[in-house]
Amino acid sequence: MPVQVRRALQYALSLAAMAALLAWAFHAVDLRAVAVRIGALPARWAALIVVLSLFTLVVRGWRWMVLMRPFAPQVNCLDTSLALGICYAANVPVPRSGELLRAVSLRWAKGVSLAATLASVVVERGLDMTWLLVFLGVSLLLIREQLEAAIPGVGLVCV
Repeated sequence: MPVQVRRALQYALSLAAMAALLAWAFHAVDLRAVAVRIGALPARWAALIVVLSLFTLVVRGWRWMVLMRPFAPQVNCLDTSLALGICYAANVPVPRSGELLRAVSLRWAKGVSLAATLASVVVERGLDMTWLLVFLGVSLLLIREQLEAAIPGVGLVCV
């Protein structure tokens, strides 16, 4: 099968899976009510939400690309950002299914090893957990007095 036909089929399968998963996730949702609520949102706030969401997607894509550089130098930021978009769409109906799908999408698009890509996902999750704990610790230190007032004795934990 020619490469272009195979790639077109892969994209069609990805889009069909995305549509099916989104339909499954929103099957019991009143979409008219959602549209009314979204329509009531001021345009500048909606634009800001979209821009910031896309920015975070690209930043996470860049971070993932940097993690994969040693074993997948052919992968660029656009590839990883698109794979993350697939990941987020798949995680709506089936949590954590997107992690596998983003690895599979890079396998299809760039021929990257599935095992190596999944290993980079695990490393990325470890980095996320580390930063979460760092920011949680800093937050606890910043509000130590308020915590101590609300829960006597908790200040000893925040030392």
